[in-house]
Amino acid sequence: MASARDGNKQVALASALVFLDLNGFDFDATEDEAYEAMMSVARSELQKPGLTRFFVGHSRLRLE
Repeated sequence: MASARDGNKQVALASALVFLDLNGFDFDATEDEAYEAMMSVARSELQKPGLTRFFVGHSRLRLE
């Protein structure tokens, strides 16, 4: 069973991905890249500016 800390990271990532999708963006990071980014945040190795760069770097406007 996942701990509450794991659940918080999962909800945070899921919320960000839903936000991107609803606003017309695709997210192209691999599961491993997304996992490592979330773990880096949890370890305080990745702060808000770095996480922003991660999401911007892996988000593409969907051309419909």
